[in-house]
Formats: sequence, structure tokens, C-alpha cells
Amino acid sequence: MKSLKEYTKKREWRQTGGMPESAGFHSKGYRRYFEGYSEYLVEKPNGRRKIERVYTGVYHKQELNHMQRIWIRTFYCISFGMSLLLFLFCATRNVPSNYSWYVATAEAVSTASLFWTLCCLFHYMTAGENMTLYEYHCVDKLKKAVKWTSGALFGISVTTAIYILLHMKEDISGELACLVSALGASGMCMEIYMAEKKIRYASFLSPNKAPEQSNQIDL
Repeated sequence: MKSLKEYTKKREWRQTGGMPESAGFHSKGYRRYFEGYSEYLVEKPNGRRKIERVYTGVYHKQELNHMQRIWIRTFYCISFGMSLLLFLFCATRNVPSNYSWYVATAEAVSTASLFWTLCCLFHYMTAGENMTLYEYHCVDKLKKAVKWTSGALFGISVTTAIYILLHMKEDISGELACLVSALGASGMCMEIYMAEKKIRYASFLSPNKAPEQSNQIDL
């Protein structure tokens, strides 16, 4: 079984049409998604060929039992849901601070960060018990996303506090509610980061076998 990195000669590229013994050379996104898979071509009865893949790379598995895995995923969903609700409560209130450019900027960054976290959380939830390399990389992305989102939400608290200091003579009860809500939302995201950081992962090589003519996809 060869690695795609072994195919470096342009002559061989031309001879195989860019498809050495299998599907061959792909985009970086394709290789990132199927990293660790071995692919090969299989001829169908009608004479056409199709790509078959089997995972032969390294698996990563959380050192948790079945119920612990369910609990941690439930905890992440509840924490993110509460963070999102607190953010919406803060961002949709009709208070003067939400119309200031610096608070609005912090809220815009937080919106993008929350969407990023939602995408990472979806990939985390749909990952198998034995995680492929792509699924394991999604764990790192989730930690980065919730850490960044926690900071962005904390930024709303900071900018709201600045607004309060600049407008002490006005009624600031609405701004105080927004400040507390943003702090709570930030804390919920940070709880996800801290919980995931404590989880240990075991690594082991996949027992799957691939044909000799297959190519293992790597970055």
C-alpha cells in the first residue's frame, strides 16, 4: 500500500491520468476529510470504476464509558443552548448600549463565533465512538471555537461596562442585565472548554485491511 506522497514524478502522473492505482490526487479539503482512509478503484459489472474506501489510519477514543459519553454530550448541548439564549436575551434588548458601535461590534463578533461553535459542536456530536483523524481534529476545533466564543461574549460584558461608566447618570438597569447575561453566556462556553480539556483520548491503529494496490490518503 502506497502513500500519495510517494507519487511525485510528473511522468507517473501523466501515465495514470493523475489517478495512481486509485482516485489519486485530490484537493486539500478532500484529503483532510478522508485522512487515514485507504482508497482503491473497483470495476463494476458495466465496466465503469468506482472508488472504495476503508479506514486504515489511527483511531482516537475517549476514555469514557457509554453513559459518560452521553452525559458529556448532553452537558455540552445544554451549556451551549443556555449560552445562546443568554446572548439572544442580551443582544435583542432595546437598550441604548446595544446601539453603541463598540457594543454592536462585540455582539457581531459573538454572533459569528457562536455559529462557528454550533458547526463544531455538530461535528462533535455526530462523531463515532472510535474517531477518525478528521473527527479527532474536530475536537480541537471545538475547543478553539468555544474558547474564542467565550472571549467574544466576555467582550460584550467589557464594552457594556464601558458604556455604563460613560453614562452613569442615566438609567442603566437594562445595561446591567445585559452585562450579567453576557457574563453568564461566556461562562457557559468556558465550561465546555474546561470539560473537554480534561477528557483523555486513547489512540490505536485501525484493524481494517486494504488491498495492496490502494493508496492511503494523507495531508
